[in-house]
Parts: sequence; C-alpha cells; structure tokens
Amino acid sequence: MRKMTWSLILIAFLGGILAGAPPTITILAPTGGENWVLGTQHGIAWTTIKGHSGTAYINLWGYNAANQLIHLGPIAQVNYQAGGYFWKVGQLMNRKVGPGRYYIRIVALCPSLPKMQAMNQNSFRLHAFSLPMAVQPNG
Repeated sequence: MRKMTWSLILIAFLGGILAGAPPTITILAPTGGENWVLGTQHGIAWTTIKGHSGTAYINLWGYNAANQLIHLGPIAQVNYQAGGYFWKVGQLMNRKVGPGRYYIRIVALCPSLPKMQAMNQNSFRLHAFSLPMAVQPNG
C-alpha cells in the first residue's frame, strides 16, 4: 500500500512538471517611468499566446487620499489577440482621471486558457501639460 501511495505522488509531481508553467501575460507598455499628457494618445501593449482568442480587460489603478493603491476603473475591453490598445490618456470607460501616478492592470480571459493577469511593477505619471525638456548649455 505504501509503495502505491508513493507511486501516485510521483505521478502527480511529474504530471505537474510535464504540464509546464501556466500561461502568463506581460505588460509591454507602459513599463513605468513614462510621463504622458492628458488627452494625448499612447499605446498600451501586452504579450499574447498565438491561437487563443479572448478578451483583455484593461484597468487603471492609482492612489486614493490615504495613499492606498485602488482600482479606479476600466479603460477598455478589447480583443486579447490585438496585443495592444491606443488609449486617450486619462479617459476611462465611465469617467476621466486627472494628473497623478498610475498603474495598468490587464486581465485576459480566453476560453481555452486559465485566467491571466498582470500589473505594472512601476508607476507612470499623467500630467495636465507637457513637461519642459532639459536644456543643455552650448559648450
């Protein structure tokens, strides 16, 4: 009986290894550190797995008055295989946001894959106006 138990455990362990790592999604843009002006257009991009259709839910996260990271609202719901979306910066599906530090979170739901999700590791900033470029002295 004991030999059979260890055999089943070994089979389950090897099955997990042979199955490979679960599929993932990675946010390619923004990567963090960007400074975007409200009302301009910028691309949000992510990795895809070829041959799997589904929906990508793009959400904006930011900080509340208590400096807690919270979900601010959906940006868009698009075809997962598109791998990207041009965002009118600051516009959510149900409202607009102002200047501040933000993160993108993408949840991908594909019928043939487990739920995949990713969030920026580093924040990006939204500004009401263009930041001046640093002027280099003529030397």
